[in-house]
Amino acid sequence: MDPFHHPSGGSITCKWCSFKPSEVMFENAKLCLTCHDKALLAVQNPRLCEECNAIFTEENVTRSLFSEYGYSHLSRNALESSAERGCGLCRMFLLQDPNPDERRLQMSLSLFAEGSLSDDGCTVDINSLYFSSEPDMFKLKLSVAALDDNAKMITSQSPIEKDLGDDNTIVQAQNWLSECLTKHSESTSLKDDLPGNRKPFPTRVIDVGTNSSSVAKLFQPSDTIYDDYVTLSYCWGRTRFLTTLKSNLEEHFRGLEEAKLPQTFVDAIKTTRKLGFRYIWIDALCIIQDSIEDKIIEIGNMENIYSNSTLTIAVVNAPSVMEGFLKTKPRLSVDVPCRSPNGGPGTIKISPQVEVDMWQQPLYTRAWCLQENLLSARMLLFTNTEVLWQCRSHPILRPSTTHVEYLYENPNLASSPFGRIPDSVTVEKSQSSVSPELEYERYKAWHHTVQNYTKRNLTVLSDRFPAISGVAQKFKDAWENEYFAGVWKPHFLASLTWRRTSSWQGPADKYWPPLKEYRAPSWSWASIEGPIEFDWRLDLGNMRGLGAKLISCEVVPLRNQASLGEVKSGRAVLEASLIPGRDLPNRGIAGLDAETYRIGGTLVLDNHEEDRWPGPGRAHLLSQGEGLMENSVGMLLGEGRDGGGKMTSTTVLVLMPVEGEVDTFRRVGFWSTSHKGTSKMWVGAGKRKTFTII
Repeated sequence: MDPFHHPSGGSITCKWCSFKPSEVMFENAKLCLTCHDKALLAVQNPRLCEECNAIFTEENVTRSLFSEYGYSHLSRNALESSAERGCGLCRMFLLQDPNPDERRLQMSLSLFAEGSLSDDGCTVDINSLYFSSEPDMFKLKLSVAALDDNAKMITSQSPIEKDLGDDNTIVQAQNWLSECLTKHSESTSLKDDLPGNRKPFPTRVIDVGTNSSSVAKLFQPSDTIYDDYVTLSYCWGRTRFLTTLKSNLEEHFRGLEEAKLPQTFVDAIKTTRKLGFRYIWIDALCIIQDSIEDKIIEIGNMENIYSNSTLTIAVVNAPSVMEGFLKTKPRLSVDVPCRSPNGGPGTIKISPQVEVDMWQQPLYTRAWCLQENLLSARMLLFTNTEVLWQCRSHPILRPSTTHVEYLYENPNLASSPFGRIPDSVTVEKSQSSVSPELEYERYKAWHHTVQNYTKRNLTVLSDRFPAISGVAQKFKDAWENEYFAGVWKPHFLASLTWRRTSSWQGPADKYWPPLKEYRAPSWSWASIEGPIEFDWRLDLGNMRGLGAKLISCEVVPLRNQASLGEVKSGRAVLEASLIPGRDLPNRGIAGLDAETYRIGGTLVLDNHEEDRWPGPGRAHLLSQGEGLMENSVGMLLGEGRDGGGKMTSTTVLVLMPVEGEVDTFRRVGFWSTSHKGTSKMWVGAGKRKTFTII
């Protein structure tokens, strides 16, 4: 740790002694030289204090962890002194404490346990400890694990494995898979003799052989071969690595040299063998990367590739294929002594519980990986700590430990990364038998998927449609409905309520760069960059009679063989009421009457910095705002309920005329207001028209 210098009399304070040194501090630790030397000596000569040593060695102390008042530990100042003398557990408390206020907690602090205590108080099974620094404010949670048989009499938890390819993890994964295949209702044995249950192979797979000495090689099975296979979901990263090209295709059929493969592929091949499978599909090796024709065919078959695989290995934490996924990340920990109920000595490992937001993990930030997750029947999620299970019956299963806490873990929450597409929306039904309730479920499932998808990153921006085409194909097979550039025909009008997400706080020109080439019709959410959200106030269930009507729609794919992929052009013919854009209620534009001035509203421009007209006190217009609205028209999309009461919302598309074309427009923004009766502005002779949006 290198010291850094700051001006004499600087305001930086030593974390331990509260001294404000005039010259030198250690930046990462926030310690002065004296305290840093003490800390270094303590690290080199660790020694538990009496209070920490007693936690698991004295029965009355261990039982008190489950009492109302817990185990009375040290005060904040005493913790600091103990840490200086070398107590690693006290130091762990200090490092994890989120409140450094020195004026608080001069009295003894209480330590509690989570787990179970027998009725007679003689046996315990502790999952974790928490240090209640401020009651009802937060808990510093520490995970515990047994390092020997005597310690297992106090906690049944095992420590984090150093290698996720070890026998314990593989056996757990095999048990999860076996239970799913034999007991879960959605599973069908791939070895069933009935032809209808046989799942065809992808065009190519990797044959990993039957033992660890086998040479993995690319394999192109015949149409008559049916067998279980595994798929891989991972992040490529930006480092160049070995892929299959026209020039090395034949070489890869002869064998894949392990030394040339990135670590993630090596780990995936090893895991496939250990799980008892012979074949794995890896896109970089099974698709000819410099063949446009082959990529179109294989991307178009993505829905079948992942849906038909028995299992998907998902690499959650690695941002690059070069990193691998079997080695766990080292963690801060302290070994403390314990004494079992029979008097035998043992050792317990204590470490801070890891809090993980899956949305921030590399796999969950990549657009291509979303459909791989949603299409897979079963997944093994390899994190840098443990392996999780996911299938339709169990969106998340995890080892019986408390080493990790996952945010938004409940899969029933819309914000949960473990949510699955409901089976009900992917069941094939003829359109005549689809109830309004089911149609609404389909609408929600697709729009939540799109909102999730657009938050993710794409290296190649033109992949906006291809990277979600597998999910679109799955829905298309079940729904037998028309799909127009990311929008389904039954949901077309409600799908026009998209707008740039309101949660982004950074510079718009950084997050939504202007598109340099055509990608989608302006009415499609895919016509802009960055995350979008839908206005759920106007949906299939509450549209009113004033709303717009879809007359027809046509989309021309860039390539005929990829109908769900890139788009060449698109036109939608609608019937709706139009008014000049300058008449939209907007505070701050001269010439509006008092009523319009009072109404206000919110305008979000599609490809520009957000421009809001919220009402009194927050009026704001871009320099281009007045000119934009002067030339635009406002198309009434519909009026719907706003919340559970009688409040209504009016939603409007802002359109600009296309030069040289009659009654043809491009969408440039979305306007809405919750003021009652606003839609009356669109009532009147000559306002209802038929026109085209491109």
